Amino acid sequence: MKIRINETYYIDVDERNHTLKEVRQTKEGKPYEKAIGYYSSVYRALEAYNRNNLAQEDEELTIAEYIRLYKEGLDELVEACKGA
Repeated sequence: MKIRINETYYIDVDERNHTLKEVRQTKEGKPYEKAIGYYSSVYRALEAYNRNNLAQEDEELTIAEYIRLYKEGLDELVEACKGA
């Protein structure tokens, strides 16, 4: 089963894992999939996706700011899942 998060990321679910994957492109423009990590639940995979996205920001944060942004991002993901 494939659970789409957005156009770039999805969670591949099998009987043992929830694999967070990213769709990338080669220099020639051909798409390929890269496994980001293997998790025991959809929630854990969403946590990893959230951490990964937050780490892409090019700024300096205090720990309090990081925690706030992390929690807000995860809450938004969980709410989006509930609304789907």
